[in-house]
Amino acid sequence: MSTPSPAIAVAVILPVLLLAGSNPSPTNAESSSPLVLSESSPYASPDKDCPDTPSDNRMYHAFVLVGKDTLFASHITNLCHEVHKYQFVVEISLPEPYRSTLIEERKRYPNDSFFVANALRDPAVENPVSDKMNLPETAATLRKSFIGNVWRGIPYKAAYKTWPWAGVKPILSNVPITIERTVHFLPFSASMNRPDRLTYLLFGSGAEAHIVHLQTMRGKEPDFDHVASLKEPPEWLPTDLLEAGAVIDLPNEEEQPTKPVRCESPFKDDTQIEVRYRGTDPKNISIRNTQFFCTKIANLGRKDPCDEAIKCGTEPPKPNDRTP
Repeated sequence: MSTPSPAIAVAVILPVLLLAGSNPSPTNAESSSPLVLSESSPYASPDKDCPDTPSDNRMYHAFVLVGKDTLFASHITNLCHEVHKYQFVVEISLPEPYRSTLIEERKRYPNDSFFVANALRDPAVENPVSDKMNLPETAATLRKSFIGNVWRGIPYKAAYKTWPWAGVKPILSNVPITIERTVHFLPFSASMNRPDRLTYLLFGSGAEAHIVHLQTMRGKEPDFDHVASLKEPPEWLPTDLLEAGAVIDLPNEEEQPTKPVRCESPFKDDTQIEVRYRGTDPKNISIRNTQFFCTKIANLGRKDPCDEAIKCGTEPPKPNDRTP
């Protein structure tokens, strides 16, 4: 195998970054366990009314990690928790040997879901490291690095009231990650109106492209989190627009069908679908596969109308099927 470049660009949706120019400074202990539903739990809701009081509390944020040559990640939202009410996509880089290990893992399991999060102390897997962060400081480039963990798969839960990967050993632990740039940052507001058609952000780099469903937070209505990868970037989209992110919609798919929220992907894997750029001029994109489709986390703290048996992504590997 050829010698890899020093770092790999990665687009992720992560909330764990360090102050610009500083070295990672994770802590070895927490005053209360972050693995249970409590004030320090990553997905704990302040109360049942989902208040919108401004907060810069540093917590733990998970992202869907996509891409090989350039990695992208999309922040897993929670519309009922102030610190998670952001749609956020960033580009990051990993040093060696983590970079090569991740590339090989993705090659071995091309259809599996991958996730990254800022480090969270978990005695069950003998990891003492924690590195809390908030998303605004990352988006504003006040933090440009963080200590993170990478998992293949997400454990199935009927409801994610605790950290999804509690007790699950990461495939990469305590990785120093650099934030290269912000691809997309959107704070949600209850005043947002939903578009009449399903709308996605199309982004990528080089020979890779991905889409993420653009969520809203109209009132207390539920929404869904969806990240998918394309077979290749569409020829009709210039390279600069792919890097910056372009808004597309699905003209044949209403945003809000008969149910309050969609409970499954609007398209199948390995298929071609019709989209519109800026709401006009239908074009095609080729879907490779869905990486993550979930309503449970986005709507935690409010009623999720979807079947609790639905899985959000592929499940983690068995203990005897882990990367060495």
